[in-house]
Amino acid sequence: MLVFSGIPKKMKFWKFIIKWVTFLVLFVGLASTLQASHQEIKDSINAEKDADKRMRLIESYCLRYLNTEPLWTDTLTTLLMNDATANNDSFFQARALFFKGVRLTRRQKLQPAFETYTKARKIITALDSTKALAEILHNLGLVHFRLSEGEEARALIEEAKKINIEHDYVVQLIKNEMVLAVLEKTLEDRIASYKAIGKLSREKKYVEGEFLSTINVATLLNNSGQADSALYYLGLAEELRNSTGNDLYINNVYQLKGLIYNREEKYDLAEKYLLLALEANRKKDLKNRIVELYLNLSSVYGKKHEYKKAYEYMTEYRLLREELDLKKKAEAIAQIEAEYELELKENENILLRKEAEFSESKLETARKQGVLLALVLLMSIVAIVLLTSRFNTRQKHVRQLESVNKRLSELNLEMESILQVVSHDFRTPLAKIKMLSELISSNEGAQLTENSREKLGRIGSSVDEAEDLVSDILEIKNFYKDGNYVPDPIAFSIEEEVQFIIEQYEVPIGLKELKLSYSHSGEATIIQEKDVLKRVIGNLLSNAVKFVEHGKNIWITSQNANGELVVRVKDNGPGFSNTDKEKMFRKFAEFSNKPIGWGTSHGLGLYIVKKLVDRIGGTIDLVSEPGEGSEFIVRIPSEVA
Repeated sequence: MLVFSGIPKKMKFWKFIIKWVTFLVLFVGLASTLQASHQEIKDSINAEKDADKRMRLIESYCLRYLNTEPLWTDTLTTLLMNDATANNDSFFQARALFFKGVRLTRRQKLQPAFETYTKARKIITALDSTKALAEILHNLGLVHFRLSEGEEARALIEEAKKINIEHDYVVQLIKNEMVLAVLEKTLEDRIASYKAIGKLSREKKYVEGEFLSTINVATLLNNSGQADSALYYLGLAEELRNSTGNDLYINNVYQLKGLIYNREEKYDLAEKYLLLALEANRKKDLKNRIVELYLNLSSVYGKKHEYKKAYEYMTEYRLLREELDLKKKAEAIAQIEAEYELELKENENILLRKEAEFSESKLETARKQGVLLALVLLMSIVAIVLLTSRFNTRQKHVRQLESVNKRLSELNLEMESILQVVSHDFRTPLAKIKMLSELISSNEGAQLTENSREKLGRIGSSVDEAEDLVSDILEIKNFYKDGNYVPDPIAFSIEEEVQFIIEQYEVPIGLKELKLSYSHSGEATIIQEKDVLKRVIGNLLSNAVKFVEHGKNIWITSQNANGELVVRVKDNGPGFSNTDKEKMFRKFAEFSNKPIGWGTSHGLGLYIVKKLVDRIGGTIDLVSEPGEGSEFIVRIPSEVA
């Protein structure tokens, strides 16, 4: 933690307050702007009276917002499906299914996504729409890829590729080639594939494809330890940008350059390119990339001993990280509201169909009144009585359902309010306590005794434990909304991130005189959910540090081979009994062993680890015997498209 005694306390306090007020104003303004923008789009759609033009307009909006506003895309997709169904238009029904499949894939609902794409494929095949069919085949291949079904994925992508070559659909063809490159088994084959894609893109004058393939070649060369060659290809990407004016991926170029120079300890060059990457990402408003750059810049300035700048960027990182967390929570709430509204609409449609059936029954009865009028009249009366009773019963059930839904909504709002207090009103004073304790401890003029400094250190540790507990509780809450989880895999060095995690535990490791070693084999760079994986490894290391005795050993290894990353966290501590193993990944589990000398256990860490590993498509196993230590083994895909 970087603390600067030279900054007046009042100035830091008011600077903190001003930043938070500014953030809240911007957040409210953004929400209002989005709502106004969505209303304008609704008005433009409603103003179009021609059915075909209206559906094409909705389709264009779906394509525009597919990658930026997922919830709004869901609303537009539902609207497109309703219009297509009402107008009996098979093509736009297939397009609506396509957009739905994309959203299901990004929410990791792979089996429903496969079924949705398959329905769309049947419709499009019958209509003989080649471009739409090629898109669907490509996305079906991606679903198989994420299910680790490489051969099935390759077959579908090759089928899409044939269509795109035959009809000269350049953009889709390059996308096919990109996926096929990822499916190559060796690094050399992947590099060769991306170089071929660059050549094809130049021939087809498709700048974006040439740009992206050049960056991918540089990334793979960097992964294989060929930093100079990687920098050469990144230079080619910069020249391409200067000659074409295409800025689409220049932020990736600058960021990768900055990371390479940082690793090579060329900190001035690292600072230059990371700042250029930050400026480029700000122009594109890519906040997930910006927050990562804040952290990278803080690290670079720390290594340059420019601690004030390092502290400023770390503060920016924390504020933006909190903003992104709030945005995710808001999107999750909006998703629940949208699903609830959709369910209500479906119930309304069911009631309307029942009423229509009832009306048809009455008309049929009227047509038969000429035959045996008295008998028909008697039967009609009986039928009306039965239908009325059934209708009343249904209405009663509807009222009961509305009452239950209302109560659930109230409870949900109450829970959200409580968690809001925990995440804001509770975390803020904790952060202040920790900041004040660190300021006092680092103030050389305070003339504190060693005993006082030790107690201040314990205060900081207690605050960290409280913050960890809050984070654990909020993480568990998010698990109940896993259907709304939107993955964001990025390329990063597993070796660097594990070293970063180890550095965070240097103090307790030193206090307990533990011996920790780490080794990695295979490619260092993987494409995965970085924050999720860091949380998994951090929790496992924290458990090992808490439970092993003084002077014991901890071993961490990571291996990237055959498309799978295996991380092992092993210790020679007390181990686990068979009873402990049965409840290993349950919430609030209590084990026979207790933390020794550092930290506390709330029984949530391993439960969260299991959930997070499941979320990114991996497995976790435990090898342990009482008195012989324990080894946790995590296996996940090393590349996610």
